[in-house]
Amino acid sequence: MANSPSPRIAFSPAIQALDIQVVAGKSYVFTACAGTVAIYKWGDIRMGGEGGIIPKGEHLVLVKTLDLQQIFIPLFGPDDPTHPRPHNVNVSLAQAWNWRPDPNHPNDPRLGVIPCFVEDPFDWRGNLFEPDAKGNPSSKRWTDQNPVSVGGDKKSRYLPTSSCICDAPYDVRLAYDGTRDIYFIGGAARNHLWRNLPGCPNASATTNPDETHHPAVAAQAKRYVFLAVSRPGADPTLETSYDPLAVNDEYGDWPLLGVHGDNVLVTHAWGSASFYGPGVLAKGGIFGKMSGAWDGATMGSDAILPVRDHSPVGSDGRAPVFFIGRSRTDDTRMVVNAAFEGAPNGLIKGSATVSLGFVGVDPSSTDAVFHDGFIHVFTSDKTGSLQYFKVKVYLDNGKLTVPQMPVSPPLEIYDPFDAITVKLDSPCVEVTNNGDVVLSYRAAGVRQHKSQVLLETRYQVLYHHESAFRDYAVLRAADPGSTLATLKGIDFAKGWLDPDGLTVWIAGSYASGTDQKAVVGAVKP
Repeated sequence: MANSPSPRIAFSPAIQALDIQVVAGKSYVFTACAGTVAIYKWGDIRMGGEGGIIPKGEHLVLVKTLDLQQIFIPLFGPDDPTHPRPHNVNVSLAQAWNWRPDPNHPNDPRLGVIPCFVEDPFDWRGNLFEPDAKGNPSSKRWTDQNPVSVGGDKKSRYLPTSSCICDAPYDVRLAYDGTRDIYFIGGAARNHLWRNLPGCPNASATTNPDETHHPAVAAQAKRYVFLAVSRPGADPTLETSYDPLAVNDEYGDWPLLGVHGDNVLVTHAWGSASFYGPGVLAKGGIFGKMSGAWDGATMGSDAILPVRDHSPVGSDGRAPVFFIGRSRTDDTRMVVNAAFEGAPNGLIKGSATVSLGFVGVDPSSTDAVFHDGFIHVFTSDKTGSLQYFKVKVYLDNGKLTVPQMPVSPPLEIYDPFDAITVKLDSPCVEVTNNGDVVLSYRAAGVRQHKSQVLLETRYQVLYHHESAFRDYAVLRAADPGSTLATLKGIDFAKGWLDPDGLTVWIAGSYASGTDQKAVVGAVKP
């Protein structure tokens, strides 16, 4: 089988190798990791030299790294308690400070063992220094003294100074609406309080408050999902062009976004979902009325993944957002639902679950895209194998019908020279307007004949007129002298379809010395 085409471009963006994402808009390419968004612009660069002018080429030029704190600070930053901002989540968290809570009523909202002062919400433990013998601040931070070891990591024993939301955003996510040239930036937000973890002892003055604590402290733990959307016509490279919103208030990380026209689905990988129909800044202002909010019982799955959809959207902005998940009753079956304005509470249930023949679909190791009536799914099963399949969906007059079997049996993707010891992860799938399927993933390991596969990002193309995927190509191979031959952890790597409809953007990582670096690139089948 012939090789997949060479990449059109590949580069290391100004982000860390954590949650590696790329979204391509009409003018800019957004890249992101856990807490950073770096924006690039296509530029035509001509260079002169002794040999004459080098032909015009394609280059990505870094425009700026967005200050996400500036974008989201209106939602949780310092406030005037007498004239609070309407969208400040900490106003609702401000509580009376009571160091002796009633153990029989640890969740009493009027009391908190750690205060939330909206005028100064941040946790200042990192800036507290132990005084020296003369009473002057020394170089020793209180938080570094006498730490406790939790999971092999050293943690502070000192309680946070605030129960306000003070850590945002993390777990950053990207999306783009090509209809109105709008960029979406989502992220999680939290205070520095955690619920009691199973198997951990109750906290006292000598245990780690970040991991386990008195029930009254754990009751103050909070998690939000924040979302910022660029205003139509505004410059998306400016922080002032974004309107932020606190979407939901749940105890969960890992937010995920599904965007199709004016319709936005905001989920946790493990949790509930919130759906907003037409009105997402399309006509200015903040979000329109929420169309629906559902739990796992309603959706039929406790682990849900929004499906990307680049299909054209009508002038009214109404368009479905599909999402998939593992069935609550049978983990070898997949649930398909659709969020749609006008449906009961915004949700259309699929007519049947899809039989996979393997245990899946985990949203932390699955990717899916809708194209021309099919949902294409690329996932890692319970054994770590990568499986690709597609499911036909019918949406007619508000009725969603899903056949109980994939169009074809799941296709296993593996290293052609060693399917056992070379490991693959971070599956991502995109489909071009021509119907060409592009799968990308990371690979690393030591083959049985001892040759190393240093960490690299690969991709394979299935052309619409061919019956099998072509052999893999490498987006970015390891740097010379590198030694990393394992899949060093990242949360995920997500790509995007370019607005030209023919170029697929890919995200991943590669070995650099003993560590890894993020890589973003594009391939045009």
